[in-house]
Amino acid sequence: LVKVWKMICDSDQNNWKLLIAGDGKEFDNINNLVIENGLNDKIQLLGRLSNEEVFKFMRKSKIYALSSYSEAFPFVALEAMQNKLPIVSFDVRTGPRNIVIDGKTGFLVTDGHLEEYASKIKLLMNTPELLQQMSKAAAEHSENFLKDNIMKKWYALIDNSNI
Repeated sequence: LVKVWKMICDSDQNNWKLLIAGDGKEFDNINNLVIENGLNDKIQLLGRLSNEEVFKFMRKSKIYALSSYSEAFPFVALEAMQNKLPIVSFDVRTGPRNIVIDGKTGFLVTDGHLEEYASKIKLLMNTPELLQQMSKAAAEHSENFLKDNIMKKWYALIDNSNI
């Protein structure tokens, strides 16, 4: 994601800032990458945050960049969508495709294609109408994953089974 943000910053003058939450084993490597690329003023490493703090940042944000190369079922994407954030994600083997509707609630980018990933983020950054449209669609789509709606599907499945 740092490499993607470097591409965005090199090609586009903007006031956007990338916020990265977490303090995992790669924290020092990411911090070094930020420094090496001269992105100290464009990327803020937030460290470990409580759930409440993460949601606070989500509510202030505009786009959620899910940069995992593998992801089972990314609950964080649902949480971001509930906070009206369109998702930009790699289309990895499992996970994001089950949540993100490409071109409607965000973008699914060919796995490993950093230029395409940067292009989709820039498209949202530079097209306020599209950003607003996808934000609304993301929030609406996230409701399909609410407990009550999932339970209705389970009950319907059980009612229609031959158990």
